[in-house]
Amino acid sequence: MARGKQKEQAREKAQKLAEARSGGKSQLEARAKGLQLKCPVCKTPAANYKVVVQHMEAKHPKEAIPPETAFQTHCEKQDYTVCYVRLLNSTGTKDPSTGVSWCPDCVRADPLIHRCARPDSVLVEVPVGTRSEYKGRPDNPYKTHPRIQLKAIPTLIKWSVTGSDDDKRLVEYECANEDALSELFSE
Repeated sequence: MARGKQKEQAREKAQKLAEARSGGKSQLEARAKGLQLKCPVCKTPAANYKVVVQHMEAKHPKEAIPPETAFQTHCEKQDYTVCYVRLLNSTGTKDPSTGVSWCPDCVRADPLIHRCARPDSVLVEVPVGTRSEYKGRPDNPYKTHPRIQLKAIPTLIKWSVTGSDDDKRLVEYECANEDALSELFSE
């Protein structure tokens, strides 16, 4: 048990941490922008077509699954020229016993990405699956996608609407580099 000056210092430190946390920006609006696809039956929001298919197979097995062309991508619908797409292990694949992602690089990079992100940037979190679904699986849809071509996580892609040649990305340890993140978000 802390006494005297230690107790006072601990209280001050906790107060400073609480003040720092309270100044953070909510990502709820960005999340809502990222969930642009909706189940045609129950209107449940989804991040991408694959999630819609999984949802339809699980919740509406008797319904026909609409083709992918029926959905436009998030970036194509917006009137801005750049959106930031962050591909990493997100909430759906956290270890239930600890509440922490299986990817230590993602855990390290996540707070830095949120701190460096501009208020007008759109961060779309895309889960790559559980460890067994991602590691050693060359058929993972994000690894085989012609534009994403995921090599490692976390990956932060500055997705350009003008085409994949203009995309910029940070991979693995680069996502935990504050200077690299600031440069990516300032462009």
